[in-house]
Amino acid sequence: MRRLRNCREYTAIPIFRSATHFAKSMTQMPDDFTISQLSKAVQADDLERVRAMLQSRPDLVNMDAGDREHQVLHYAVYKRSPEMVRLLMQHGADARKGLWPIREATTAIAFALERGYDELAQIIHDEESTRGHGSRSQDAWPVAMAEAAQLNSAGRAAGAGWNV
Repeated sequence: MRRLRNCREYTAIPIFRSATHFAKSMTQMPDDFTISQLSKAVQADDLERVRAMLQSRPDLVNMDAGDREHQVLHYAVYKRSPEMVRLLMQHGADARKGLWPIREATTAIAFALERGYDELAQIIHDEESTRGHGSRSQDAWPVAMAEAAQLNSAGRAAGAGWNV
């Protein structure tokens, strides 16, 4: 064992290791899940695992799941999974939180509308309506759907490749 030059070097190493070990042991409880685990389960379309995770940790549904502020609802929309979108919305997912720097254009509802995923957009709208804070105006919803359909058909006609 080598001798350290001063007392600070000697005490810093064991304290840091014990604090790190303690923190890891506190976050790895058997029924405790992480946003990374939830994100992987959503991307794998594993409804039962996602349901179990959200029952244990409902706060995960609106956490950022990556370096670009994606939420798990974004992944469910990308995968075009109506059951997963419904499950996440029922657990309180925020379909109106977008990605930095263009927040309004990158919400989960905006992705669904612009890509023509009308079934997903309708699920989001219905679940938001049951919460009592749907779109800014109930009358605006049919207009938004019609505009999205026009944009989507114009994009297809122009060969813009909007449908992924």
